[in-house]
Amino acid sequence: MHWFGNLITCGQWSDLWLNEGIASFIQNVATNSTQSQWHYWELYANNTIATAMKEDSQEGSVPVIQPALRFADLKFSVPIYYTKGSVVIRMLESAMGRERFRDGIRGYLKQYSYQTVVTDNLWQSLNKTFPKSYDTNIVELMDTWTTKPGFPYINITRDPQNPHIVTVTQESTLWTIPLTYYSFTDYGDNYETQTINISVNGLIKFNADFNGMYIVNYPPDDWDQWTTALAANEDMIVRKLTPNDRSDLILSAFYLAKADKLSAIKPLEMSRYLLNETHFTPWAVFNTEFADIRRRLLLTAYRSHLNKYMRSLAAKQYHRLMAWDDGMGTDIDRLLRRLIIEMSCGNGYEVCLEDSYQAFKRWMSGQPMAPNLITYMLSYGIRYSDKFEDYDYYRYLSALSQTKSITLLNELLSKVMSDPSVPVNHFVSLVSDMSSTADSRPIKLSSRQLSQAFLSICSNFGDTNRKSEVENFLNLYPNTGISNTSRANVVENTIK
Repeated sequence: MHWFGNLITCGQWSDLWLNEGIASFIQNVATNSTQSQWHYWELYANNTIATAMKEDSQEGSVPVIQPALRFADLKFSVPIYYTKGSVVIRMLESAMGRERFRDGIRGYLKQYSYQTVVTDNLWQSLNKTFPKSYDTNIVELMDTWTTKPGFPYINITRDPQNPHIVTVTQESTLWTIPLTYYSFTDYGDNYETQTINISVNGLIKFNADFNGMYIVNYPPDDWDQWTTALAANEDMIVRKLTPNDRSDLILSAFYLAKADKLSAIKPLEMSRYLLNETHFTPWAVFNTEFADIRRRLLLTAYRSHLNKYMRSLAAKQYHRLMAWDDGMGTDIDRLLRRLIIEMSCGNGYEVCLEDSYQAFKRWMSGQPMAPNLITYMLSYGIRYSDKFEDYDYYRYLSALSQTKSITLLNELLSKVMSDPSVPVNHFVSLVSDMSSTADSRPIKLSSRQLSQAFLSICSNFGDTNRKSEVENFLNLYPNTGISNTSRANVVENTIK
């Protein structure tokens, strides 16, 4: 969608998001319209919102609009300009209503085509179609979303005497939030506390369809009810919530747990309902967030328990999807199939590992494999291979590194180190891939192999400053395994 940024271009670098954020949003709209079978908006929570929130929750995150006279003054971030910019526009469309929003965008395009603009020009165009019944205007609504980094947390509490009375409270920085729940929308004017009378019993889902980039913390009893209702699918609640809604509950639970605002057990308790989840997006959001826990506990005694839990979650969907038959199901099923294979085999599910090995043998005998499954078939099937078959080992270097055979690992290293056509960075990647698996395996690197890699790397250095860096490195780490000959050769002959 480069045409959007070219048709109307930002007039100053601080408004770069006008080019990239809107274009990214329009790209999503176009994809959903032309490829409806992909159900693109159902993937939005994982593909876009979760990505933006992950970047925007990091220390040192930047706002969408940064004061800048030159490009060099910007702290450029694709997840902020492109992804968060798209999320902010999507949220605004949801708040205004699709037709009002699109009427405003049409007016913006008509008025400013082939001109440069600033953010206020966009707001002025959209304000013409902004609902007059709301007690705020578009500038007030969007100010914090574009000029401040991060995103808000809101707390929900209920009146003990009358559970219909719900109080919404913000923390720290006050944001104007298009707060949605069920099918109703309220707009606060930089409120700190707002009380809402909701004439329904039972659970209330805030942030409808995960259209807003904010986290909702429910009362403890509500979190317990969500956990129970989803696991038991009470009143068909799983189908009443959209895939993005279900993803929102999972993501919010993880973020709140990381911020010590919710028990760390709650996200795992909520994830039990995934046993019966058939949509890709909630699984993908859970897998991404759970990966952080696995990394932290990878070398602890808890690793085996985590692996067992993941196997138990994924097994039912693995068999439902007939995992290695990619001709079955919808596009959403195909995405989920790949993820379930990764989760099942990656956590040691023996059925998956055996199936992947059989798929690997069939592929080696000439039977075709769905292109989107080849990576997983190679990565997991080859672990049980007892020899390197006669094929292009360089092409499948990453997959070959997953073998459990120490003998084959050393053979692979020897092949790579003796082949002058393999760049040194591929050798580094190979060692990294070997060390990234959950299995703790000794890797035998000879002094010659280390020395050869070291010589190749240093051959790219061509000034005295880099020579000093190498000398300091060798003095600081005298027992790296690099031979004395290589040390002298690097210092005296390689770096000129």
